[in-house]
Amino acid sequence: MKFLTALYCGLLLSSLPAAAQQLKLGDNPSVVKKDAVLELNSSNQGLLLPRVLKSQILTGGKLFNADNGMLVFVNDGGEQIMYNKRNGAWEKVGDYTANIWNANKIQNRNVAITAPVTGDVLKWNGTTNLWEPTEDNGAGVTYGTLPDNNAYNADAPDDDARMKIWASPVTGTVANGPLGTDAASWNILSFKGGGFTTQLYFDKSTLAVKEWAGNTAPLTHTAGNIWYKVVTMNGDLNLVTGGLIFAEKTSDSNTEVKQQADKLFWDNANDRLGVGTNVPTSTLHGGGSYASSVTVLTPGNVTLNETHNVVVFRRNNGSGAMTATLPAANSCIGREYTIVREYTGSGTGTVNLAGPGELKGTPVALTVNGVIKVQSIGTRWLILLNVTTTAL
Repeated sequence: MKFLTALYCGLLLSSLPAAAQQLKLGDNPSVVKKDAVLELNSSNQGLLLPRVLKSQILTGGKLFNADNGMLVFVNDGGEQIMYNKRNGAWEKVGDYTANIWNANKIQNRNVAITAPVTGDVLKWNGTTNLWEPTEDNGAGVTYGTLPDNNAYNADAPDDDARMKIWASPVTGTVANGPLGTDAASWNILSFKGGGFTTQLYFDKSTLAVKEWAGNTAPLTHTAGNIWYKVVTMNGDLNLVTGGLIFAEKTSDSNTEVKQQADKLFWDNANDRLGVGTNVPTSTLHGGGSYASSVTVLTPGNVTLNETHNVVVFRRNNGSGAMTATLPAANSCIGREYTIVREYTGSGTGTVNLAGPGELKGTPVALTVNGVIKVQSIGTRWLILLNVTTTAL
């Protein structure tokens, strides 16, 4: 049979024009592409390459020194794939049984044998001259999950990245993070600088920033670099121009603020503050009642300071003088005090207002029930009111 096949091919070739020296097998044998020395044409047949054992293309095998360009199909029990002789070596023509990480070359450059982990991509390392599996830091960003709840482990160590996104562990509030949060799920964005790492912490209700020393965990706290919380506001509210803000917790945020502009208002154009009104007409405009501190002595003496406003001396029996001593007038310009003598029953005695050299005719004395109101004008205390009455 082999002899007859060879004889047929020889007769076929000998019948072709000497200038052509082409062979076409299969359908349409008379239509030959002039650039092909051998053409196969069939809609239901294929080319069957020589099938050899792999040992034949290895050292010592009959095909080991074959010419470049030869094709064979290795048909061993453990390997069935096409090989091509190229640049003096046998190479696989595609390995469809393994994934890309097992490819040994890309663009004729070797791929490292290092096993990849989830999220890795192949990158060229000019130092090792290898394609290596490396953490994906596209656009200068990498990510990871913290091994524990310590914020100082949220570092940014990657040389080719400027930010790392850290997710919290499965559960637990942050340690060495901003105080006052009870969130079990949180994240930290770590930004790499020259020897420092700036963190942006956020959870369901807290946003805070801090600078740490170092770029590799554990990061180090430095004096003065504390956590700074960002003030937040309920997302359903909008700020009103002039409305003053105050702390107000909707749910569980410790940094939330709120406004009530019709009750607490700053008129920036006229430098006026309205309390109880949003149309102040004076530097301080109160749109409601006013209260001040009242100190009652039964009996006793007092040296007045910034905690006092109205001081009431009471005695319902016994006798003896009581004294209110004023501070230096030049230490509290504009401050006012109201002194009240309110004796009942059999109580007797004088209430003295002392301030040597600052009140004309000092000490001023209330020998009967009454009221004295004074105000500092800087150089002395001015008596605004001095009324005695038995109605007290």
